[in-house]
Amino acid sequence: MQNMKNLLLLAVWAAVLAFLLSFFYWSDAPVAEQLLFGALMTVATGAWMLALLNLPRAIIAARNWLKSPKDAEEHLGAADSHKPVAR
Repeated sequence: MQNMKNLLLLAVWAAVLAFLLSFFYWSDAPVAEQLLFGALMTVATGAWMLALLNLPRAIIAARNWLKSPKDAEEHLGAADSHKPVAR
């Protein structure tokens, strides 16, 4: 539950920051362009934050996958040789 609260807080902060930046940099543009740019910046910032949040988990998973012995894996046909195969 705490992770979801942090994620929600990051999403709200990303939205606020993106809209503030869009209005600050594009103050002379039409409102429709400002809103569109703000929405695009919100999506881009949110995706970037999700990527950064998942980066440590992805690095650990890749390191564990590289460390795991590849010879220990069973092939699809080696699981049960007595099982009939549908043809």
